[in-house]
Amino acid sequence: MGGSNINATWFSGVNTHRMLIVVYVISSWLCVLAGLVMMARFNSARMGYGDAYLLLTVLAIILGGADPNGGFGRVTGVVLSLIALQILSTGFNLMNISQHFSLAMWGVVLILVLAIKHFKGRFHHILTLRRSQLRSRLPHLTEKKEV
Repeated sequence: MGGSNINATWFSGVNTHRMLIVVYVISSWLCVLAGLVMMARFNSARMGYGDAYLLLTVLAIILGGADPNGGFGRVTGVVLSLIALQILSTGFNLMNISQHFSLAMWGVVLILVLAIKHFKGRFHHILTLRRSQLRSRLPHLTEKKEV
């Protein structure tokens, strides 16, 4: 609801302070629920149980198309990336591949996706610079001629 500009959201009539508090409260309740589920699953409590899910979470978000610098993305892309990662994990389990190897493969996929996004951004930046240089060299193509 906040969008990319919290000030514009405030001026459009949304109480952003209340919205932020509600989001934090919902997030904390979901964290409590996740902690209770993990305690029930492992029959114990430890602070580092969720550390194994950190790489998977970051990979799903970035693979889903969200920008790691700005956080813009779509939920459908994240859901599709989670489905793809689950299929990959199930395939590794069916082939009796170690969980450590699958974690390493997820790390490799994360590095590849970030590298592709980085080089794609650089390529578009260089392409834009070349186009602007070409336009500045050929001003007669952009000027209107009188007949």
